[in-house]
Amino acid sequence: MNIVIVSMHSCPMGTPGSSDVGGMNIYLYNLASNLVQLGHNVWIFTKSHEGCTYNTQEYYDQIKLVHFSIGESKTDKSDLFNYTEEFSNLIFDFVNINSLEIDLVYSHYWLSGIVGQKLTQLFNIPHFVTFHTMAKTKSKYSPNNLEHPQREVNEKMVMESADFIIALSNTESIDIRDMYQISQKKIMVFPPGVDLTSFSPVNKSLAKQKLSMKNEKNVLFVGRIDPIKGIEILLEMAKILKVKFQYKLLIVGGGSINSKELIELKTKICINGLSNYVELIGSVPHQQLKFFYSAVDVFVLTSFYESLGFVLLESMACATPVVASNVGGIPTIVQDTVNGFLIDGNNAESFAEKVGELLDNNNLNNKMGLEGLKKARSMSWINMTTQMVDFFEKTIK
Repeated sequence: MNIVIVSMHSCPMGTPGSSDVGGMNIYLYNLASNLVQLGHNVWIFTKSHEGCTYNTQEYYDQIKLVHFSIGESKTDKSDLFNYTEEFSNLIFDFVNINSLEIDLVYSHYWLSGIVGQKLTQLFNIPHFVTFHTMAKTKSKYSPNNLEHPQREVNEKMVMESADFIIALSNTESIDIRDMYQISQKKIMVFPPGVDLTSFSPVNKSLAKQKLSMKNEKNVLFVGRIDPIKGIEILLEMAKILKVKFQYKLLIVGGGSINSKELIELKTKICINGLSNYVELIGSVPHQQLKFFYSAVDVFVLTSFYESLGFVLLESMACATPVVASNVGGIPTIVQDTVNGFLIDGNNAESFAEKVGELLDNNNLNNKMGLEGLKKARSMSWINMTTQMVDFFEKTIK
């Protein structure tokens, strides 16, 4: 098959944890790689950005990453709504100029969904869409979060017009059905996997040595510095933990160490008296993350909502136990008290209690780490991609 993937606002080759680069980018990179392994051709269309080529880049023989320059280099993600028609036309022209035969369009996020819907009309081919996050779920779990005024209505329009919506978990599928009144028949669930070639256990001492870390207790958070990630809960947890433990909370993500997000977060850390307990790392190359996961004692995710929580799977693949919010698709991969702990209501005291339990109890820590590793190894990207391809082919026929 010849597949067009639309990721208008964010490049799959971006650095995870930097602005607008997170789980969706990891998803796209792994999906495209596995589609190629199964013998398919993939074109990924995204907007130009700093630090990456501005034209076609083939990072596999059958994957073409195409950047289009739209707006200004610093145009905010929400403002890209004004460029969706232009972006659609650029893809349409590219396909025609290069005489490409396209079998389907698979768009990611609501902005790309608008573009994908335009393309499916122009080419008369099926349109699949994954939203990764949605306005109504973000509003439900993070009421103070401000969204583009056109987002919700356009999400509904894309859901109604797309051939199929691909959800990452059963929870997300139910949210789409109930919150947007979409027929369950249009929603398919294909959980993503973890890249086991990139994420596997590394000896803790060697991992610490690689990262020049001191031999102390360590807790890790990886993700964007975004209100939906529950950063305030994370800091409140850190304050509670310091009463009992001499430890370090490492926060990976947020762009460069001088980014606006990390400067603001550093101020909050100082105000809360956490300068000796919390260390801001900034974004790191994806291939370096396995050393962070392996070097620490506990991984924590305080999000108000996650469609799945890719970082949890990565930590589990490195045999590090996890403590995470009991929201969204997280219970799909974290089984409470078996391979990690699930926390209800984003309660900072509960987070601190369970993280502390894993810092205190080495036997429990090792047992949950091994159970997490077992779960991660059962979730293969190639198996998920094979199932998705079968569905694509049936739809096209």
